[in-house]
Amino acid sequence: MLSAGLLLVAGAVAGLWAAATPSLTRVWSAPLPDKLLMIADRRGAWWRANVLFLVAIMATAGGLATLAALIREGGSYGPAFAGLGLTLAATPLWAVDLAFRVTVTTSVAEAVKGGAAVPTWYPSAAKWSWSLLIIYSLCASAALVGFGLGIVRSGILPEWSGWIAMAGGGVLIFGTIARKDTIPVVVQLLTLLFGVLLLIAEF
Repeated sequence: MLSAGLLLVAGAVAGLWAAATPSLTRVWSAPLPDKLLMIADRRGAWWRANVLFLVAIMATAGGLATLAALIREGGSYGPAFAGLGLTLAATPLWAVDLAFRVTVTTSVAEAVKGGAAVPTWYPSAAKWSWSLLIIYSLCASAALVGFGLGIVRSGILPEWSGWIAMAGGGVLIFGTIARKDTIPVVVQLLTLLFGVLLLIAEF
């Protein structure tokens, strides 16, 4: 329980820290030309935030893998391992998006700051990269439903936490589809709950 709890808490803290970077608050929703100029002006913060997001999803995936093993020991195999499968399949997708941000987007931002026009190919490429994040968000939200059901069945954590995860995962799926947009770090507010409860149970 200790390793799962530490990984999930660390992943959530890294993700929330990245999302709350003050100098990037306007970047996430700014129009493209303005966004690129702000990224160029805040290159250090941009890199740190995206590296923290990568740390967050890797730690979270590791924590969920360990949690799935604990749930299996509690006698509920299927739902949590389906959730783990979704997590492991989706995590590389966001990793690719993050790599795109710190390489391609950073390079284009520097060029635009230097006076160049936004390349004609970049908006389509950025949209493709963003679509990977949308897929990640849907899969991660569905994974929460699987882990929540596994928790309810196994009793490894308080039953109410499983129901919260299932409800939260369902709401996130609906919201992502309805808005065609996502705030993926919200997933880690729920995995943070798992992590805290695991640490409480350990100590």
